[in-house]
Amino acid sequence: MKSLISIVGPTASGKSALGVELAIRLQAPIISVDSVQLYKGLDIGSGKITAEEMKGVAHYLLGEVEPTEVLSAADFGTMANRKLEVLFEQHDYVIAVGGSGFYWEAFLHGLDDMPSVPDAVRKAIRHQASAEGLVGLLEELRKGDPETFERIDKQNPVRVCRAVEILRSSGKPISFFRAGKRKQDRGFNSVVLGLEVERDELRSRISKRVDDMVANGWVEEVKGLVSQYGEDAVALGSLGYREWVNHLRGVKSFVETVELIKTKTYQFSKRQMTWFRRDPKIHWISPDDFQGAWGWIQQQTDVRS
Repeated sequence: MKSLISIVGPTASGKSALGVELAIRLQAPIISVDSVQLYKGLDIGSGKITAEEMKGVAHYLLGEVEPTEVLSAADFGTMANRKLEVLFEQHDYVIAVGGSGFYWEAFLHGLDDMPSVPDAVRKAIRHQASAEGLVGLLEELRKGDPETFERIDKQNPVRVCRAVEILRSSGKPISFFRAGKRKQDRGFNSVVLGLEVERDELRSRISKRVDDMVANGWVEEVKGLVSQYGEDAVALGSLGYREWVNHLRGVKSFVETVELIKTKTYQFSKRQMTWFRRDPKIHWISPDDFQGAWGWIQQQTDVRS
């Protein structure tokens, strides 16, 4: 049977590197499951794997969407599963790598059908977010969908706008449409590896990663994106990018911005772990334990080489 091998975990845990090593061993392609790496031009700040780091392994769903395009998790799930079907025509194994929890939900299990949102409602909400920020939309969400309000990333304009779109157009909270049955029989074997890093070590990795991104030209990348797409482009609301946009607006100093990004990235990593810890089927290992990962994959699939 065909096998999808997924690698999840917090940012800076080493998912991409492990994915490449396993892909080489299995002669498998890799699908990225990352809500930021999907956008064109958001390379440095998203930690997008470089051509050198790929080591010749084919990667998909990297840089395929314009920074101005709104893409829901359901949209991604459809896109990723179409790509998976094509890859399974040519390969027995496919590896998926990323840390975007809700995108994983859409990809691996599918989402319940969401109501359609009229263009007028969507445009009105986007305009409100652009003109007034997210304060008013969050208050609307707090009153109409407190469950989503409590768990949503309140600084992510894409997530907030999407939740308000559903609420405003249907009159029901987004959670109402997530109560249905998930897809069960996918027609292939699906196993999930999780990378677990001790807290202090993860904080250190994140700090170094942010410093390296800055040294590699992250600020210049943001300046170029703002020049080409405008500072209100959807993708520039992503973690790290929005902080640099605010820096360019004069909101915070360079040093303050670097420290803020490190803090928020670590906070985000904890939310990632909370999300993935809910799934008892994930097999957790150290990111440096390649042999442990390989041995477990052999047990869970028909690969023996």
